[in-house]
Amino acid sequence: MDREIVLKAWHIKGKFWLSDFSLSNDGQTVYCIGERYNTETEVTVIQSTNLNDKTGKEIFEGDICHIFTDTPTEIIYCNGAFGYNDASDCFISFAQNMWFFWANSNSKEIELLGNKFENPELLTANK
Repeated sequence: MDREIVLKAWHIKGKFWLSDFSLSNDGQTVYCIGERYNTETEVTVIQSTNLNDKTGKEIFEGDICHIFTDTPTEIIYCNGAFGYNDASDCFISFAQNMWFFWANSNSKEIELLGNKFENPELLTANK
């Protein structure tokens, strides 16, 4: 099964999303409108999970969601899979969880709230 790889790039100091960018083959540099940014110090590149939340919004690594509970949870990429850490800090992979239907890329169990870049307070609200 082929899937499109969708990326987004967040400018760390400027606190904005880059548009119309390209990524170097080694993943170390982002090129955007005549500018070059280092991916270790200036820009964070994130990838789509190819899942949509219950309202149809595309979910990316770094997004903050309600997943089965009312606790805000960050979507992460770990060991080659997208998923999240549950309440006991155990990684749950979407690919291995029967509640997520990858074939149609929709889940009625996920509600997108925001992301850790624009809405970091969502992760600290319940702590």
